[in-house]
Amino acid sequence: MAARTRRRSIIVGGLIGVGVLLSLPLAASAAPGRLAPLIAANQPARLTAGARFTPAEVAAATGAHAVVPVYAVPKHLKKAYTLGFIHLDTTTPTFATWIIAMRDAARFYHVRYIQGDEEDQDPRLLDIYNVMRLQHPDVMGAQHPTQVLLNVTRADGVPLIGLDPVPLITGTLHLGLPDTEAGMKAGNFLGPILKQKLQTVWKGRNVIYLGMSFVPCDACEKRVLGALSALRSYVPFSAGNVIISRSAANIDQNRSFATNVLTAHPNDVFVMVGLNDEFGVGAYEAFAAANRAKDMIGATVGCDATGIGALRNSQFAGMDLGCVDANPYAEGWNWVEAAIATTQHESFKPYTIRRIVTPATVDKVYPKS
Repeated sequence: MAARTRRRSIIVGGLIGVGVLLSLPLAASAAPGRLAPLIAANQPARLTAGARFTPAEVAAATGAHAVVPVYAVPKHLKKAYTLGFIHLDTTTPTFATWIIAMRDAARFYHVRYIQGDEEDQDPRLLDIYNVMRLQHPDVMGAQHPTQVLLNVTRADGVPLIGLDPVPLITGTLHLGLPDTEAGMKAGNFLGPILKQKLQTVWKGRNVIYLGMSFVPCDACEKRVLGALSALRSYVPFSAGNVIISRSAANIDQNRSFATNVLTAHPNDVFVMVGLNDEFGVGAYEAFAAANRAKDMIGATVGCDATGIGALRNSQFAGMDLGCVDANPYAEGWNWVEAAIATTQHESFKPYTIRRIVTPATVDKVYPKS
């Protein structure tokens, strides 16, 4: 999930103001690149009736992002459907990646993509939609699909699909990160590392679970508590050995929180899980600054630009780190597939997470080029 709470820079999970709309027809939706030859090879005139894009074709089109489709899109659609999405805040790295992926997928599948930006102000949703409806969208999407927006789109006969929706409104379709599963994946990654350290370099030391969460945010809590649940199958953390931050709202505040925890626990070691990359990096920076990198192992949920950068950052060398790859590019691409499925009155599969990225694997999974 790449959800985000109210204007507090909490990305669980990265153009346009009211009355301004970006229209991205096929020819202009993305710069020429690796998609171009694949698109040219799949022009509708060349297609066999009933043919659908295969997982292998999607994998080839998406390269290192390794997108697994949630719906097998027909290669010949009745028309170039218009798909609209209102983003929460397009300056956020995760959501900016969604935009790139949505444009790429629209270009690949021969549909039209339009978008708006509510700038983390839900009251603007209706105004933005009223502009977008002039372009007759066949499907709409939003990260904050409010009841008001649902009522209007439903009256227009336009399906509404939330992507990592916050909150989850009854009556909307939705696609997004399975938060508890993501947290448990982080915990199961760290568990064996923790057990090994407690038998060797951390033998005899007190270990604390440090969770970087936020409330009110159901997705945040599911990730951080899911990780703790998984870790308890390796080490029986007591309540006294669990510290969870629930009010720090950005990298700086999480760095400060972790610094205070380190000061209060000078001889302890830590397993840290961040609800996203930004929250986790704040903790990483605190351990590095305190010269206690060897006293922490950690994982985050996301693998956005911040998370990938942390895995490559020499400042954190020596830490056992990983990020659960939420693969925001795949989320954005899959949303387009889900929207197309909806136009065809067909279902789409749930979004899934498949891998943990570490400093040892980051350059292979996400090549710098």
